Amino acid sequence: MRELDWAEVEYEARAWLQAGTGRPVFTETGSGLGDQVPAYKLEVVGGNESDVRARERAVLVEVESFDIGRGKALAAGRAADRCMCSLAQNGTEEWYVDEVAVRFIPAIEPYENETLRRTTATYELTIRPR
Repeated sequence: MRELDWAEVEYEARAWLQAGTGRPVFTETGSGLGDQVPAYKLEVVGGNESDVRARERAVLVEVESFDIGRGKALAAGRAADRCMCSLAQNGTEEWYVDEVAVRFIPAIEPYENETLRRTTATYELTIRPR
């Protein structure tokens, strides 16, 4: 059996989200985040490979949206949600996404920087290698 070459999901999903929203997307946030909002943080937080023969993996991706004020943060979360959901039956030369399941819709969560608001959402991407 040929060894599968899986895409770097975090890299590919970040590029997709940045292209789709026109906003910066980070994998880590620092003290200068407030100068760059609206912005997103995206990271892979888990997943599984239930059937190797199916050549698919389910990857959990968490997207945090940051902006000033609750309404703007929720709007940024909705924009990210539309973009992430548009990954279904899409991809690039490096990967293909069969399905996108929303596991946790964008919702406001506490954030240590009191001038910013944050939403968090979790997506399960069913991917396969190219």
